[in-house]
Amino acid sequence: MTAGRRLLICLLGLLLGLIIAGGRPDQAAAHATLGSSDPPANEILSRSPGRVDLRFTEPVEEIYTKIILVDQNGAEIPGTSTVVDPGDATIARMVIPDDLPRGTYSVVWRTLSAADGHRFSGYFAFTIGSSSDVQTVIPPSFSDSGGPPFWVEVLSRWFAFLTMSLLTGLWLTWVAVIRPALAPVWQVGPTVVTRVRRYALVAGLLYLVGSIGALLVQASGQSDGDLIGAINDTLVDTRWGRIWTLRLIVGALTTVVFLAAGWWWPRRRLLTLGGLLVLSALVPLPHALISHASAQNAGRGEAIFADYVHLLAMGLWIGGLGVIAATLTASGDLGPDGRKAFLVRLMPRFSAIAMTCWAALGLSGLYSGYLQIGSWSGLTDTPYGRARIYKLAILAAVLLVASINLLIVTRKIGTASTETAPGWGRRFAALIALELIGVVAVLIFVGRMTSMEPARPILAERENQQSIAFTIGERSATLSMAPGTAGPNHFRLDIGGDPLPAKTEVSILLAPPVDMAGQKSVDLERTTGNTFEAHSAEMSVVGDWGMTLTVSQVGAFQWSAELAHTAAERKPGVRSISIPTWTLNSAGLIGFLALMAGVIGLIAGWRADNRSTRREGYGLGSVAIAAGLLLLTQGRSDVASAGIPLDTPNPVPLTNQAVEVGKNAFQANCIACHGVGGAGDGPAAQGMVPPPANLLEGHSLYHADAEFFNWIRNGKPGTAMPGFSSSLSDEEIWSTVHYIRQLQQEHADSLNATPAATPAEGATPIP
Repeated sequence: MTAGRRLLICLLGLLLGLIIAGGRPDQAAAHATLGSSDPPANEILSRSPGRVDLRFTEPVEEIYTKIILVDQNGAEIPGTSTVVDPGDATIARMVIPDDLPRGTYSVVWRTLSAADGHRFSGYFAFTIGSSSDVQTVIPPSFSDSGGPPFWVEVLSRWFAFLTMSLLTGLWLTWVAVIRPALAPVWQVGPTVVTRVRRYALVAGLLYLVGSIGALLVQASGQSDGDLIGAINDTLVDTRWGRIWTLRLIVGALTTVVFLAAGWWWPRRRLLTLGGLLVLSALVPLPHALISHASAQNAGRGEAIFADYVHLLAMGLWIGGLGVIAATLTASGDLGPDGRKAFLVRLMPRFSAIAMTCWAALGLSGLYSGYLQIGSWSGLTDTPYGRARIYKLAILAAVLLVASINLLIVTRKIGTASTETAPGWGRRFAALIALELIGVVAVLIFVGRMTSMEPARPILAERENQQSIAFTIGERSATLSMAPGTAGPNHFRLDIGGDPLPAKTEVSILLAPPVDMAGQKSVDLERTTGNTFEAHSAEMSVVGDWGMTLTVSQVGAFQWSAELAHTAAERKPGVRSISIPTWTLNSAGLIGFLALMAGVIGLIAGWRADNRSTRREGYGLGSVAIAAGLLLLTQGRSDVASAGIPLDTPNPVPLTNQAVEVGKNAFQANCIACHGVGGAGDGPAAQGMVPPPANLLEGHSLYHADAEFFNWIRNGKPGTAMPGFSSSLSDEEIWSTVHYIRQLQQEHADSLNATPAATPAEGATPIP
C-alpha cells in the first residue's frame, strides 16, 4: 500500500470517527427561550396578579403561541385570554381571573419563533397565598403534536444546506474555473457540457425537493392534526413561511435559467450569465434570514449579513467541489497530456476561490461563535458548543486534505512528466472526493446546530439554577433546581444513556437540616425522553439538605444516589437572557469587507506571473487588511446587556422636583422621537423602523422602571434609540422615568377610565 493511500485511509477514518463521536443524540429540549416573566417563576403572591407577562428572547408568532393556566390539580383555569403585544412581539400576555383562590398555579406555554422558526414550550409555577399554600404539582404539557423527531429536523436541515451549497457554487465555478480550463481540450466540451447541465438540473430539483420537505417538517410541528391547514397557516401567517416562499422562488428561477444558459459560450448570453451569478448569490439569503443570527436582539442586520457571507462562502466552496467532481467524471476521454493541461489551468483558479472562501468562513464563523457561544463553557459544556467542536475538527481535517491538493498535488501535476502525470491526476480526484465526504460530514453538524438552542441562552438558564452532576445506575445524570434556594423550586432530572422504560419512577427524599424533624418526598414526573420534573416547596428552609434520589421500575431495577445541597436564602430577582456585550455595526461590516478585499489582493499577488503585479497585490492587500482590522476594532456597538436588574426599584424619591427634573430631561432629549406627550409622534419619528414607542399605552405600561432606566442609559437594541449615559446622570434618568409615569397617568385620566393595564412590578405608579 502506498503512503498516499495510507494517508487517505487515515484521514477517512478520522472523519468517520468524528462523525460517530459527534453523532450521539443530545437532548434538544430547553426552557431558555423564556427570558423573564411577571410574576417571576416560583413567586409567592398575596393575590391574583390579574395578568401574566411572558418576555421571550425572540419575537414570537401569534398564530402558534398558546398560554394556559393550570391549577395544582392539573385542571385548566377558564376565563383566560392571550395576546402577543402588537408593539413588542417578544411579549405575550395572558389575562387571568382576579379572584383565583389560594394555591399553586402553572403557566404552560408554547411559542414559535418569528426569527428562526424554532418551536419551544415550557412552564413555570407561582403561588397565591403564603408559603403554606405551595403545593407539589405535576408538570403539565400540551397534548398536541410536538413536531417530528429531532433527527428528522437535522436531516431536513442537512439536506437543505447540502443542496443549497451545490446550487450556489455551480455557476461561478463553471464560468471562472472549469470553462477556461477546458479551452486547450475543447474536444471533450460537448460531453462535459452535457454532464454538467444534467448535474445542474438535478441539483436544482433536489434543492426544490428539499425545500418542500422542510416545509412539511416545519408545518408538522405546528399541526394540531390538520397538516394541510398547518401548511397554509405556515405559509400565510408566519415569517418563516414568507421567507420559505422566497427560497422556493429563487431556487426555481435558478434551475430554470440553468436550462437557458449558454454553457460553452456564456459571454454570448450576458443576461443569463449575469442573472445566474445574481441568483446563485441569492440562494443562501433566505437561509440566513431564518437562522440563529436573525434572532439577535442587537446588531441583528449585521449578524444576518455575517451569516449570509458564511453560507455564501460555504456554498461557493462546496458547490465548486461538486461541479469539479462532475466534470472529472465526464472528461475520461482525455489523454495524459490533455488531462494535465486541463488540471494545470483548473487547480490554481479554483484554489484562489477556495482560499477566499476559507478566509470568509473563518472570519464570519468567529463572529457567529461569539454571538451564539461567547465563552469557553458555552463551547465545551453545551450541546450546541460540542456540535461546533466536532464541526471544526472535521473542517480542520478537510482543510488539511485541501492544503495537500493545493500545495503538493498542484505543483506535482505542473511539473510531472507524461508518464507520472496520470498518477497525480488520480490523487487529485481522490482528494477532491475526500473533501466532498468531509464537507458532507460538516453539514451534518451544521444541521444539528441550526436545530439546537445556542449556548448563550442555555448558560443564562443555568445561571438561574443550581445543578448537581452525579452517576446513578452507571449512567451520568444531572439534577437541576431553580432557583435552588429555600422555598418553591423547580426540580429537573436529566439521565443520560438509552431511553428508560416507560414505567420508570423517580423520587427525591429530602432530609432537612439537623434542627428539623422528618423527611419530605418529592415525586418527579416524566416529561420528555429521560427527563423528569416537578415543582415543590418541600425544600422550605435555609440550610444543608440531604437528598436520596431513587430511579426505579417495580420488579425490574432500583437505582439510588445520595446527594447534598445547601439551600440559601431566597432573593427575589428577574431572570434575563445573556446577550453579547457588543456587536458589529455598519462600520464593522465595511471592515469585514475590507478584510476580504485584502485577502483577495494577497491571493492575486500570490498568483501573479510578474514581480510588479505581485508587489501590487501584496501591497494593496496588506493595506486593505490593515484598514479592515482598524474598522473592525472601532466598528462596534456596545449593547445594554449588563444593565441593572429589572426588579431594581426607582431610588429617586417621587417628588414634584424630581418630576420637573425628568420633564426637562425628556423635553431636551426625547420629544424629537417620542413627541411632546410621549405618544411616539415626534417630528423625527416619520420613517423610523421600528417606530418610536408610544409610552402612554400598550406594552409600555408593563415595563418596569429599571427597564426604562436601562434603555435610556444604554440605548434600546434593535431600534434607533441611542443611549444617554454621556449626557444624563443616573439621577436625571430615574427622574425621567418618574415623568414618563406621570404622562401615562395623565393619559389614563384624560380617558376617564382605569388604565388598560397595571404597571409592572417594580414600576413606580403616580398617586
